[in-house]
Amino acid sequence: VLASCAISSSPFMLFLIFKSPDAIFSATLFTSFIGFTILFSIWLGYRFGRPLLYFLHRIEKLSVKDYESPNDKKLRSPKSGRFKRKYRIYEDVDKSLARLANTLKSNEEKIIKTEKLREDWITGLSHDLKTPLSSIYGYSTMLASYEYSWSAEEVQHFAKTMQEKSIYMNAL
Repeated sequence: VLASCAISSSPFMLFLIFKSPDAIFSATLFTSFIGFTILFSIWLGYRFGRPLLYFLHRIEKLSVKDYESPNDKKLRSPKSGRFKRKYRIYEDVDKSLARLANTLKSNEEKIIKTEKLREDWITGLSHDLKTPLSSIYGYSTMLASYEYSWSAEEVQHFAKTMQEKSIYMNAL
């Protein structure tokens, strides 16, 4: 197709010398094909890349506990909020991400509620343990005191109270 190539006196200038009009037509056709291929690739990248970037952005928002759907006006119809006709193929993916967001939000709320219940339970248990322990400590301190001598009846009363409190604590 090409008859010869010659490099001009200025550096990096390439002149192609064609021998026939068929060679010019072939070169033009090849250049047009390359141009069309590039434009088609850009169109495909825009058509399929925009929704993919939307979903990646939505997944990134989910990873930082932001459960709201991003508002992309180029993908969704402003009136209905649904995907535009050319992007409706992705509705199932969008619905799955919406369910995932709802599940994650629900689980986070359950975790917070469970944590609060656990804290309340520990607080209540701590109170229930401290009250009998205070009684046991008070009576044992009184019995250990050398300042006063206790009668056998008083010692038995103290021992019975301490036993009742320890049984109560054991039942917890």
